[in-house]
Amino acid sequence: MLLGLRLAHLRVRLELRSPSWRAALGHAAETGLATATSLELVLGLGRRESDGLEALAHELPLAQVGIARVIIEPEDGPSALTMVDQASLVLTPIAPKAELGVTTRLETAGGGIPVRSIASLPLRGWRAALERERAQIVREIGDERPFAASPVVTTALAHRGPHPVGAAFVVSSLEMLARAGASSVSFAAPTGWGVITRRRDGHDVVTPAYHVLADVGDCRFGQVGLLDRSNDEALAAACIYTLDGVRLLLANVTKAPLCVVVGSLVGPAQLLTLTAASLSAAVEEPERFRRRGVTTRRPRRGVLTLDLDPWSVVRLDV
Repeated sequence: MLLGLRLAHLRVRLELRSPSWRAALGHAAETGLATATSLELVLGLGRRESDGLEALAHELPLAQVGIARVIIEPEDGPSALTMVDQASLVLTPIAPKAELGVTTRLETAGGGIPVRSIASLPLRGWRAALERERAQIVREIGDERPFAASPVVTTALAHRGPHPVGAAFVVSSLEMLARAGASSVSFAAPTGWGVITRRRDGHDVVTPAYHVLADVGDCRFGQVGLLDRSNDEALAAACIYTLDGVRLLLANVTKAPLCVVVGSLVGPAQLLTLTAASLSAAVEEPERFRRRGVTTRRPRRGVLTLDLDPWSVVRLDV
C-alpha cells in the first residue's frame, strides 16, 4: 500500500547514544528497499557523538538504501556548529547525494537547509493553527525561503469520521506550507503511518488523507504553484504543474455546500471526488476507488462549475 503513495522519502530518527539505533536503521532500510524509497535520517547529536557518527558511517553502506537527507539536531550551545560540521565531514563521503538539514538557528551550518518541525496540528481550530504556524515560520526562516518541514504531526491523518475531514485538512496544510516556502514535507502521526492500517483479516484499509497524499505522490516531477481564490476561508487549494498538465486539489473546509467556479480551462477535466457518500469505497478499496472513481467533465466556454459537499475534496486534472 505504501507503493501507492509514491513517497519521496521515509523519515527515521536514530538516537546514536542508544543501542537500538541499528535495529531502527535496519527496519527503515528494509521498508525503503521494498518500496524503492530513500530515507530521511534524523540524528540527535550531543558533544560526545563522534563514535556514533563513525559507526553510522560504517553501517550506511551495509544498509544498501538511498539517503535523501540527513537532518542534524545538535544540542544547544557553542558546540552546535562544531557537531554539524563534524557530521557533515563524516557522512558526506558515505552519502554524497544526500541533502543536509539543520534544525537550529544556525541554518547556514554546513550549507544545510533549515528544518522546521511542526509539533502538533489539532483537528479542532486547525485553520487558526495553520495561520499561526505560517506566521512563526516567516519569523524564524523568512517569507517563502526554502525549508524542509519535518515532521508535521497531526491526528488529522488518522481521522476516520463520517466526512473526509482529514483529507480536507491535508490539502489546507499543504497549501499553507507551499505558501510558506517548504521545499519538502515529512508527515508523521501518533499511530504509526497514520493513513494505512492492516486489519486482522490481512486487508489494508486507509484513512481519507491517504488519497490526498497519493495525489501529490503521483506528481513526483511536478512543480507547486499558488492559486488566487475569491474565498480562501471556505476553499483550500493546491496547484501542481505536472508533465501532463495541471493538477488541482480543492477542498471545501466548511460544514456547508460550496459552489466553486474554475476558469481558464481549454479542455476536458478528469475529476476524482472524495465525499461522505464515496468515503466507504475510498477507505475500504482505495486502489479500486482511484481507478474507477474518475469522471470526465467538459467546461463551458472555459469554465467548470463544481458543487462541493461539506469537507469534500476534488482532484482535478486538466
